[in-house]
Amino acid sequence: MASRLERLMRIYNRLRRGPVTIEILYKWTKGAGINISQRQLYRDLQELCALRFLEEESVVERIGEKNQKIFQLVRYQSETTVQQKEWATYGLLRSLAPRTLKEIRRETMEKFDTVWYQHYNQGKTEYSFKTFEIGILNSHFYDYLHEQEVLGKLDEIIWAIGNNRKIQIQTVFHDNSHAEDKLEMPASINPLYILIHRGHLHVCCIHEATATLLIFGVDKELQFELTNEMFRRKKWEPVFKKEMVKRFGITANKDDKVYDIELEITPRVAMFMQHIFWHPSQEFVTTRKGTLVLRIQCGINRELIGWILMWLSQMKVKKPLALKNEVKRQLQLVQEMYENNLPPEEFSYDHS
Repeated sequence: MASRLERLMRIYNRLRRGPVTIEILYKWTKGAGINISQRQLYRDLQELCALRFLEEESVVERIGEKNQKIFQLVRYQSETTVQQKEWATYGLLRSLAPRTLKEIRRETMEKFDTVWYQHYNQGKTEYSFKTFEIGILNSHFYDYLHEQEVLGKLDEIIWAIGNNRKIQIQTVFHDNSHAEDKLEMPASINPLYILIHRGHLHVCCIHEATATLLIFGVDKELQFELTNEMFRRKKWEPVFKKEMVKRFGITANKDDKVYDIELEITPRVAMFMQHIFWHPSQEFVTTRKGTLVLRIQCGINRELIGWILMWLSQMKVKKPLALKNEVKRQLQLVQEMYENNLPPEEFSYDHS
């Protein structure tokens, strides 16, 4: 009896962390040293649904996407009093949402507002959502204009990530991995994360056959199919993290090298740049001349070169020579384009 009650309480406490499917929970029991069959686990969950350990919460069963049974712990009321800073924080989070997400899924956003207000309405009621619609703006500069179709694809990718399912990529357009010439399509990949970068939604995934990190834009050109084939997420997360720290931003590097990069910056720009995250390895150092140098350790990619050029004459590459030459080459190409009235051309590296 004691072992059974202990098992039920452990499962109950696991549900406090969030909704789960039978499949996910069964996998957790194996790692937690709970030796029961999947059928017994389902009986335990049914029993927990019938019990009521606490008056303000209970376990419920519902049918989620793909007709999967989902078990979650539902709380019915809250004694929490929300102060102005909490309302302001929620208002800021709403404002930070991408423009198209707020427009296409307006009803969902309004539902969140209703749930928030009903759950935390014991605070000061003068802090309303209307206040934040009036007082907080988002320029949405650089926000990608996603279509309704894209958000539907996003839902499917999130399902695949949450259930550790492979997807079959058929065609891509916004490819930050430059993989279109290296992979045979369709390609089976392991989706790990949805990544928001510069206002655009991306899916970060691993091509298992080559252990390669791929990052694709989630747009209408991205074509894929869901599968029921599972992958081991924990095996590939370290590969993702190791590769991402080598990149400036998310674009694939020119080669496999990691460089010690030094960028000299004007004082005015330096005051601004020091308060922004650019790369995990970033370090700002003041030279004897009083100028500021940004040091980073990463590879050379299109995103880094474009970012350096964005600062015009306010930033200078001190080292390495390979990066300096790439920046000089791009400046020369731009100059030739204007002097000779040439059409713009796609970016390419100097492989000479």
